[in-house]
Amino acid sequence: MTVTVVVPHYNDARLDQALASVAAQTAVPQAVIVVDDGSPTPPAGGAGVRVLHTPASRSGPAVGRNLGVAAAATDAVAFLDADDLFLPEKLERQIRAMEAADAAWSYTDCYYLGSRGRFRRPNSWFHGWPGRLPSGRACHAAHLAGHNFITMSSVVVRRKVAPWFNPALPVSEDWDAFVRLAEAHDGVAVNEPLHLYRLNPAGGRHYQNLARYVEVNLAILRGVYGRAGWPVGDRAWRRAAARIRRRALIQRLNAHGGLPWRLLLRLYSGSWL
Repeated sequence: MTVTVVVPHYNDARLDQALASVAAQTAVPQAVIVVDDGSPTPPAGGAGVRVLHTPASRSGPAVGRNLGVAAAATDAVAFLDADDLFLPEKLERQIRAMEAADAAWSYTDCYYLGSRGRFRRPNSWFHGWPGRLPSGRACHAAHLAGHNFITMSSVVVRRKVAPWFNPALPVSEDWDAFVRLAEAHDGVAVNEPLHLYRLNPAGGRHYQNLARYVEVNLAILRGVYGRAGWPVGDRAWRRAAARIRRRALIQRLNAHGGLPWRLLLRLYSGSWL
């Protein structure tokens, strides 16, 4: 299986580190596409890295990912955010898992990377599934329950079924894409932490407007409920909606209350996410 790595980018000094982690893969990808979103100093290509540009500055990561997927000519596409890092065996293990299961896509566990270094526990632990992320149809069921556990940089997907990222969404365009992808195609979880997810000390753009985040995510949940034929407003809906609201609230506390990520994740680890 041949792979293209797509990296949306805007003015991030850590891009070179991200690309170095791609070059260090035990299964080196056939292509790397960086889609620059109007950086004051655009990155240079070379050494197997192709640079594309969005049609307008600050179009958003959804536009960059869509352009990168459209330009790819390989069997599969892997996504990497410009501030994240692949661990060396990531692509090799995912390709092997997808081929063994004949899966349309895969995702992995990860470690959080904060200002004090790598967290001891992986992402799955904080979601209440230590070392065992939902796989196959269980991934779709987790989305129906309001869980948002798949990190962008963990995903490899066969190019022909790669999801479209909705640039009209102000937040959570990744969760929306993965919800739709899991509805249509079973994914396989590779239950190893195979990339580093860098935490934003300011809480990220997703959580600056709490009401907007909740509104958009409830609309995504409403859509998946409608397509599944599930009623909105019943007990399952209320639990899923509450999980979305709790996730938004704890992230807002981090963004504006100054509480450290380690404390927040310790206090609210488990099924809240």
